[in-house]
Amino acid sequence: DEGTQQLVFHVWHPMTVWLEVDEHQRVNRVIRSFMLSAVNAVERFFPDEKDRLSEPVLKAYDSKNPYEAFEFWHSVAPREERSEFRDGNTDFEYESVYMQPGERDVLRESGFKTFPYVVWRPIVRSEEVYGRGPGDIAWPAIRMINGLEKNLLTASQKMIDPAMLVDARLKGSFTTHPGANIYFGRDPRLLTKQIQEDIRYDVGIDRQDRAEEEIKRAFNVNIFAALANSKIEDMKDVRALAFNDLRNERAILLGPVIGNLEDETLDPVFDRVFGLLEENDLLPEVPEELAQVAAGSPLRVEYNGPLAQLQKQHFEQKAIRATLEEVIPILQIHPEGKDVLNWDNMIKRIAQSHNIPESLVREDEAMAQLRQQRVQAQQEAMNLEKAERVSQVGKNMAEAEAKAPGAPAPAG
Repeated sequence: DEGTQQLVFHVWHPMTVWLEVDEHQRVNRVIRSFMLSAVNAVERFFPDEKDRLSEPVLKAYDSKNPYEAFEFWHSVAPREERSEFRDGNTDFEYESVYMQPGERDVLRESGFKTFPYVVWRPIVRSEEVYGRGPGDIAWPAIRMINGLEKNLLTASQKMIDPAMLVDARLKGSFTTHPGANIYFGRDPRLLTKQIQEDIRYDVGIDRQDRAEEEIKRAFNVNIFAALANSKIEDMKDVRALAFNDLRNERAILLGPVIGNLEDETLDPVFDRVFGLLEENDLLPEVPEELAQVAAGSPLRVEYNGPLAQLQKQHFEQKAIRATLEEVIPILQIHPEGKDVLNWDNMIKRIAQSHNIPESLVREDEAMAQLRQQRVQAQQEAMNLEKAERVSQVGKNMAEAEAKAPGAPAPAG
């Protein structure tokens, strides 16, 4: 919004859009259908495009029914022909076209520098365009659980209010309402009894629970719950490192879903937002040092959410930990082998995988200065200890000479 200098996001219902993909199976064309009243259409496309509106829209606007709704289309796709004679957004990489179904005239044509639509397709099978969500996988279980719920309601009603076997002679005088009085004679045949039905309510509950578990698995609820509820005290027989490996492996199971989310949704959102901010000069100036290093490099976003951190830790720490498990026994036999690895960088890499703040990691110069001070302190301690030993030796020698036979008596 150029007036307020704010970013505006819209969410469109999937049933109102048509999609097309390019040769790389990426969405590159979106056609959206939306409804506008005649008065809203005239206001939106006034004054330049008003005459291009269809005759029914203009008649409705001029008549007593200006709020009659009409369908409009908005198409965004890569521009096939770009001319150097065009000015402004009509020569941008993506074309934006408004039109009415069944009409040849284009209401408005403009463009975008980057693709403005972000379409997330969690699951895309071969030759599919629109993709599927977790609900598609869970659909059979959802239908089953709906049917089971209906049957369980019927079974519970039968258990609470069962059918009764009543003698025909009691018709009109028999009731089961609470507190009702039922009068009968001495004929025992006029007694009523409950119709016994073999209702296995527990079987329906068991099948319902299994269907619910299938739905949870389709939406990865079990994995998210395991990541959220995993605690070391709940796994007393598992070492801390083994526990972290188990937790990280659970996070890896979501890798395909999260990877598709980042590739089709999050990355395009950040690219689009960054591009809009840059076009409108809303970004701060890039430091000169960073500009020289990152000149011409594409923007890369690193995600630091809990799940992303677990996946990052799994891939980065597993290799380091496996190396140490095999190297440490060798170093006990061959200590000089420790010079092969850069231990400082290894520790820094582990800290980075845990997303530790940079302010908590010392720079190389600070580490070198700290180690030099430690060496000097150790040297001074060694010199002091050496001087104390020399002094003690001299003192001991003096005492020994004083106690030797024939030594002159001390003065006094």
